[in-house]
Amino acid sequence: MKEILPQQYKRLVWFDECGDEFLLLNYAEVFKYSDEVLRLHFFKPKKLVLLQSKAPILGKRATGDGLLIVDIDKAYLTPIIELGAFKRRPDYNGKFIKALEGKLAHKILPTCPKKED
Repeated sequence: MKEILPQQYKRLVWFDECGDEFLLLNYAEVFKYSDEVLRLHFFKPKKLVLLQSKAPILGKRATGDGLLIVDIDKAYLTPIIELGAFKRRPDYNGKFIKALEGKLAHKILPTCPKKED
């Protein structure tokens, strides 16, 4: 993710327990799915209506736990970020991050853990 992000948005990058990068926005997390496609996991699905007016949706499906998974072309990364960027990075030990870890079913880490050889 870092290689396709503008410099001013580097603060939005977080990592999971496997060391994979993702963007954490106030309505979704964004993963690089392929070279041309971004995958968004919406935990606030009402924001999808606003996003549809800014970027075409390539694919959409719902999960049983209330998440909405959407694929979007990476050319629309800036409108995606502008729709839900945090003004300040959320507190790692705060309620917001802990609630998201339960909903998204993975750890949210502020820095990449060192990989052991």
